[in-house]
Amino acid sequence: MSIHSVNSGKRSVRCRWLLLAVLAGNLFQILAAEADAPDPIVVYSIEGLQEALTDDNAGRVIVLSSGSYQTEVPLVVPDKVTLMGEGVMLGGQVPTEFEPGSVTSIVAAPGFVGDLLTLGDGSAIIGLQLEQAAGFPAPGNIVTVASRHSGDSITVAIEDCELINPNSSGVGPLGPIGEGVLITTRNAFGPAPPAAHEDAQITLRMEHSVIRSSAGATGVFAINFGARGLITAELKHNYILGGLRVAGGVSRGDATSDAMVQIESVQNVYESPDSPVPTIGWQIYGGSSTPIPIPTGVASSNTVYVSSTDDRILGFTTSILGIGAQKFFDQPQQPLSNNLVDLRIRGLEMRTANTVGAADFRLVGANSDGEYTPGNGNVLRVLMRNSTGSGYADNLYANSFGPSLEENLGVDNRLEFVGSVNAFQTTNVAIDPLPGEEFFNGGN
Repeated sequence: MSIHSVNSGKRSVRCRWLLLAVLAGNLFQILAAEADAPDPIVVYSIEGLQEALTDDNAGRVIVLSSGSYQTEVPLVVPDKVTLMGEGVMLGGQVPTEFEPGSVTSIVAAPGFVGDLLTLGDGSAIIGLQLEQAAGFPAPGNIVTVASRHSGDSITVAIEDCELINPNSSGVGPLGPIGEGVLITTRNAFGPAPPAAHEDAQITLRMEHSVIRSSAGATGVFAINFGARGLITAELKHNYILGGLRVAGGVSRGDATSDAMVQIESVQNVYESPDSPVPTIGWQIYGGSSTPIPIPTGVASSNTVYVSSTDDRILGFTTSILGIGAQKFFDQPQQPLSNNLVDLRIRGLEMRTANTVGAADFRLVGANSDGEYTPGNGNVLRVLMRNSTGSGYADNLYANSFGPSLEENLGVDNRLEFVGSVNAFQTTNVAIDPLPGEEFFNGGN
């Protein structure tokens, strides 16, 4: 690399570092970045990158020169380290691809096992292309942001990156695998030691990035396995092939209660991959049992808030699946109770797939997959304004769904639309059928 290109890279690093500080709203960090930030560490090989990714480089920016780098082992970005490629992202408000010749790509080698990249507290990745190895089951996630112990606190950023995922979603010993970005508070081995990571907090900001999950895996998945966990994800101006999945609290044996996921989604495009099996744009669960038949415990009083502004959900068989509480199996466990999903949607465009059984909405207060109760007091609340649907679709609206016997539907589960039928009709278009009048609470 010439002296000129090194100096240009330093200016780019400094500008992007300042941008991260501005977006974080931290004046002291801005001043420190301007006055005290050391020169970036520039590396040209995967061996050099592995040597640079050390705790000793906290507070440093590591620049990986453009090119393709194959790794045989999972990589961890330590606390307070920014890993930056030289990729220049093209596209307007929503990105499309990297400028040819600028790509900095980290590729998992054949036979790779594990998460390709794990982010530590205060870390960031910028201008990188990351590609996971193919496998069945999947070898791991592309990017994982996970609690490390009870009470942990992690804040990370992803900017101008492209994640390429050839795998489908699955379940591994630590939780979901095969995902584009996984954000999770851990309960690694269920009721066995070590204990669940209770009271952990994780914050992710992802902006102007691309996720390509071509085989049907989720683009972004946020899930709490630890009681009182708090996950906050700010997603802005991204293209996400593969959609969004959220679970406020899921039990893997230990009780998971009073956990929360908050999603702010602004001007993202969520698109379905070309898949022969049904696909779901958003899957939002307040509380849930595990989707595999293992003993689970209480999942109660968990909450999901989703604020969506000017998003697009395109080509899925179901655009939005929202359920206050979901019970997959009739396990010897406590019911799922008092979980809440609160969706605040403005300016959404849905273009659901034109296939038999496709739906803009499948919205249910509580659901069980068999003749057993899903639990009690679970709520799915929806405020929707200035949004566009796909026209006639196989929409489903229900307070409780699944069992055929009334005594198995649970008590006080409900789907609730904020406002009146008239307000919904006059501010949203092409949603057919509409929710029944019994689901509206008459508020503003």
